[in-house]
Amino acid sequence: MSSKLRRMFHLAEEWGKVERALPTVRMIPGENHRERVLSTEEEALYFAGAKSDAMHQHVDATLLSDVATILLDCGLRPEECFRLRTENVRDGKIEIPYGKTDNARRRIPMTPRVQAILYMRLSKASGSQWVFPAPTKSGHMESSTLKKQHAKAIQEATKILRKQTKRDDVSFQGFELYTLRHTCLTRWAPHMDQWTLAYLAGHRDMNITKRYVHPQEQTIRAAMDRARGVESGHTFGHTAQNSNPGKTASGSQPLDAEDVSGAPGETRTPDLLVRSQPLYPPELRARCVDFSKRPNASKRPFNVRPHTHPCSLSCSRSAPILRSFSPTANSRSRSRP
Repeated sequence: MSSKLRRMFHLAEEWGKVERALPTVRMIPGENHRERVLSTEEEALYFAGAKSDAMHQHVDATLLSDVATILLDCGLRPEECFRLRTENVRDGKIEIPYGKTDNARRRIPMTPRVQAILYMRLSKASGSQWVFPAPTKSGHMESSTLKKQHAKAIQEATKILRKQTKRDDVSFQGFELYTLRHTCLTRWAPHMDQWTLAYLAGHRDMNITKRYVHPQEQTIRAAMDRARGVESGHTFGHTAQNSNPGKTASGSQPLDAEDVSGAPGETRTPDLLVRSQPLYPPELRARCVDFSKRPNASKRPFNVRPHTHPCSLSCSRSAPILRSFSPTANSRSRSRP
């Protein structure tokens, strides 16, 4: 419903029926966004209809196919393509000076076929400042310019599909021109990081970019294969599960527990998917010594380091831990009280 209202407001502004800008129409919560992505078969059918002989009844028979190619290869918004100026095409790139958002300003490299289309259009511009001039109030083509051609292309695509399948009960599902941009961004997504994708799309919010990322079947399968490959050779390095206590899963020597936590005992596992293990197992708590009850409690021996007990919830006292050091270099011995 909101898309139809937005369309009405846009046409009213385009035809000069209003004196001031109309309010922005936002989508209702839960309303479907443009999430359709054309397959390669649907793309071939649509361009076959857009280039069919039925298009010769229009003034510019190749206008629809040219615009559709630009949207599909460069991911432009339809209105960005409609108002392209001649100075926006140079150095093998399309420059978008402004647009829907502040981030719409960007430079997009052209594919060879887009470059051929635009240079051909520039040669036919005949002094116009627009790449796609049209007899409209703005001087360039609008969405209404392609409305009839787009509908005719879908009809021709249906005829071609029925001829190929030899079935009369099938039809080509129609779509909006914006779907071509959505298809382009979806195809780019697996081959670039999200920040580059957001720049090329002209998005100011990363959440909008996420809507254009649709994991395809082959992408999901490749990701699962990589995950299974990691799981097949993965060990968590726990003492009870490690077949070789002298080495970790990576083959290196493990760190002494005292080097990690300051006291003997188990260390926290580095794997975030495994629940963290206690630094001090129950049997280690017996080694906590209360020096306040011993003679000369004010004189702390050289081999005692103050350490606050980490499990304050289960232990009511905080006591130092006894550690013994050997004077011999590179050697350690632990003394049990």
